[in-house]
Order: sequence, then structure tokens, then C-alpha cells
Amino acid sequence: MTRCTLTAVALVLAIAAPVAAQDESPEMEQQRCVWSCLANSPGNDSPEYNACVKQYCEDIGAEVAPAEPVPAPAEPAPASKKPTTAKPPMKRPAAPALPGLAVAPDAAQGWVMGDTSDGKGHYAGTKDAALGSSLNWLCGHGVQSLLALAPYTGDGKVVATVQGRAKEVQLQVENGVGYAPVGFAAPLFIHIAAGPEVEFTDSAGKLLGRFTMLNAPTAIGQAEGRCQSGT
Repeated sequence: MTRCTLTAVALVLAIAAPVAAQDESPEMEQQRCVWSCLANSPGNDSPEYNACVKQYCEDIGAEVAPAEPVPAPAEPAPASKKPTTAKPPMKRPAAPALPGLAVAPDAAQGWVMGDTSDGKGHYAGTKDAALGSSLNWLCGHGVQSLLALAPYTGDGKVVATVQGRAKEVQLQVENGVGYAPVGFAAPLFIHIAAGPEVEFTDSAGKLLGRFTMLNAPTAIGQAEGRCQSGT
């Protein structure tokens, strides 16, 4: 755009503008000049824009810096994500009523299978006839299977010993029962099923129960089969 063209445009604006507009400050006039350069150039970082500002606008009032980039239209804010609702804790099948089994076999009878006391799951278990404690495999449809030692009210730290090999086990204690997650491939089950019997002691070495593993895999498999099928 030539200086003559800009002068002509300025004259037209001056004739059409109200009287109050003629009293605009030099800063406002300079800003309008900068906007005009911006509108007639590829952008505020182009040589054309900078040359226009230098030639036509710098002498109007105080020197100003190149105009800030024209902000792009604001994009719609992304839809806010709904807060993640914490999943309810996994339901735990109820432990059989203490001493632990509907039928209390002695060591020679191995493990037996039955329904949990709330009727929502199944168990396979055996009992230490001398101490009255029981070791149970609890399961339910769609829930984590658990090994339950009952009765137990300690600090949760126990040791399972099989043929002289000891393994520390951490139990979660609730209502006089110690629970530990378990599965057929879990190190805990592999350990306790590796011998003819397993002995549980507490952190102080006190005997909690000595349990046979006779027929344990068969009874546990039957209980798990019913739990998986939901029957």
C-alpha cells in the first residue's frame, strides 16, 4: 500500500468520523496504523508488516513494538471427564462357622467339600483334630479364592512349613479368621501342596495347626469347579 493511498484513506475516515474521533490520542492512532499494517500483510512476523510499521507508524506518537499475534479462536473446552468411581471391594465368601467345617474330619479323612455358611460359595477344608483349628479353601463365583486359617487372631504373620521348608505367609485378619489370596498356580498353594502335611506357626513359633494335604487337590478342584460354574 502506498503512502498516497494511506493518506487518502485517512482523509475519508476523517470526513466520516464524528468530531470526538478527531481527538483520539497519538497512541490510539498509532495502534490503528499497526492494525492496518497487520491486515495488509501475511502476518506480524513478515517483512511486509515490519516495513509497513517502520514506514508509516513509528513516527506517530511513541514507538511501539510489533503487534502481538492475533489469537486463534478459542477451541471448545474438552468435555470434563467424569470422576472415576472407585470399584467396590471384591466380596469375600464367608468363612464356614468355626471350628471351620460342617463336617469335622480327622487327619486320616483328608479334605472334605461343602458350602460356606452364607450359602454363596463353597469350600474345601480339613481340620487339626488335636487343636480344633481348620484350614479352608474358600471360593465364590467371580471372586478371589482365599485360604482361611481359623481360628486366628494374631498379627497376620505366620509360617507354613512343609517337609522342613518354611514359607512366610501374610494373612489379613477379620473376625477371628486369617485370610490369604490363593490360586492353583499361586506360590502359596504350590508350597503347601508339596508334601503330605503342612504346619502353621505364628511369628512367635506357636503351633496354630498341623493339617493333612491328603486328597486336598481333589476336594479343592471340586469346590472350584462349582464356584466357577456358579452352581
